Amino acid sequence: MQQAVAEKRVFVLRPETTSISLFTKQPDKIQAYYKHGEQLVQKK
Repeated sequence: MQQAVAEKRVFVLRPETTSISLFTKQPDKIQAYYKHGEQLVQKK
């Protein structure tokens, strides 16, 4: 994977914050995590 990233054959987004539980039912946490992903995409 690292070689593919170095060769710019793939684009990898990794969260810069702690991930949320797959089973979380708190809409505010889900929304915040989603917004964080959107911001990462816009920066790259």
